[in-house]
Amino acid sequence: MIKQLLYFAYGSNLLEQRLTNRVGKVTVYGTYVLQDYELYITPVGWADIRPKKDSTVEGVLYILTPFQFSILDRYEACYIKEYFTVNDILTGVYTYHPSLSTEFPNRLAAPEYIDCIISGAINFGLEDTAEKMIKYKEALLVRKKKSKRLKAK
Repeated sequence: MIKQLLYFAYGSNLLEQRLTNRVGKVTVYGTYVLQDYELYITPVGWADIRPKKDSTVEGVLYILTPFQFSILDRYEACYIKEYFTVNDILTGVYTYHPSLSTEFPNRLAAPEYIDCIISGAINFGLEDTAEKMIKYKEALLVRKKKSKRLKAK
């Protein structure tokens, strides 16, 4: 029976406190770079990864119990859990599945959500992720400001 699994976090769960608040105390296994994938924000404002040759996604590997994974499954309900191995250890990663989120209209990511990703990335020294999300947040804030001005007219 599997007693522990690795979970590859690349989005808001990079922030260890956020993940701990969701599933209880977690242990960091280490950082990891997933090859041939890219990090992006979906049309509904959530972080996701998708295959892209010669790209990478920085993330953190956490050790979770099967029970913790079952709790996380409820938080990540609009994502599909996929598996790969790291050092011969089964590792789960959640990838977004658009057909599961038909109740969510297209929307911009919340700045606080992006802040979780940025803070987690900085805490773990994931410079590329932090830089990418800082740029995304800057563009997001400009779009929100323009949107407010248009609504005011």
